[in-house]
Amino acid sequence: MILTVDIGGWYIEQCGANGIDLTQIGPAVDVAIIEDYAGGEGTAPTTCTGARSGTVNCDPDPTNYFGAQLGLMCDVAPVSAISIGLIDGSGGTGANPFLPKALTDIAALGFTTVAVWPSSGSAFLDPTNIPNGGTWHSNLAGFLAQ
Repeated sequence: MILTVDIGGWYIEQCGANGIDLTQIGPAVDVAIIEDYAGGEGTAPTTCTGARSGTVNCDPDPTNYFGAQLGLMCDVAPVSAISIGLIDGSGGTGANPFLPKALTDIAALGFTTVAVWPSSGSAFLDPTNIPNGGTWHSNLAGFLAQ
């Protein structure tokens, strides 16, 4: 059996909610997927070293959401239990405008697993507004090749 849990900022203790403590969840699950369904990149940490635990602004403000939520996962150990959930933005919203940078930030922290949630648009993994003429498929292939 495998236990996977999707988590969101609205019930994470590190976001100020009464809920899951990310420092405790890693040993209890096989995969913890943060629903980092952002419309803006914000500032992601460059390393997970040092004490990360503490309250973080997890407000789904498009200017900071992705970076703040990504940094939260530094509290989860082991790293093999971490998956970063990205949302495909129909019409080019969601992670589309910063997808290559998001995948680079994820890899820089040592996270090796992502999960993709399709938007409600008509095309699955819509490539609209992905930088440099990329697609979800080409960017995910590059991430997997690392």
